[in-house]
Amino acid sequence: MKSLLCGHVAGAFPGAGARIGAFTQARDGVCFLDESHGVMGPVMEVLDGGRWTTTSTCRSARPPSRSSIVRCCSRPTAAGSTCLNSVNIDEFTRLGAATLKVPELAQREEDMIAVTASILDKLADGCTSWKAPAGLTDEAWELVKACRWHGNARALLRTMEAAFVDFASRGGDGRLIPAEDVEAGLNLWEPKDHHSHKVYGVVNQ
Repeated sequence: MKSLLCGHVAGAFPGAGARIGAFTQARDGVCFLDESHGVMGPVMEVLDGGRWTTTSTCRSARPPSRSSIVRCCSRPTAAGSTCLNSVNIDEFTRLGAATLKVPELAQREEDMIAVTASILDKLADGCTSWKAPAGLTDEAWELVKACRWHGNARALLRTMEAAFVDFASRGGDGRLIPAEDVEAGLNLWEPKDHHSHKVYGVVNQ
């Protein structure tokens, strides 16, 4: 991870050529670390002091970071949470200066509409021998709205793909995708009782 973010010099490990890290490539822009609950250890120095050492260089060669670093974590960060407990408190205090909580996908209906419409349009463009469904029935959309979407937009995308293919391959003939096809997609890609759900926070109702 440190090599990807901070870079390394040629010969840092067998077969290694020189590599420019993401912090350097970001220059004076933004370096976005998605699902960064695993960022710890040697990488903490750049998240704290604004300088870092490239792998296998002396510690005196510590270029400053000119980019803004934005971390994204889908796991809860409140006291006692899985994310906080995955690192020690010293590491946790280095992770950020300001925090912004973004509501989960299940709380953003306008985003669910946009993602669903975009997916169905993209799938429709690829139809040749099938006639693409025209959208979702009201009952199918209610299932989408009621879902927690632990897998976020990726799970919504996969669910819509599954429902689209199942319905269109049966000769959907341009009609609306029914609830049973969406439910089948949900059972496949967004199961209600998956063991990974416990690492996510609780939606604020």
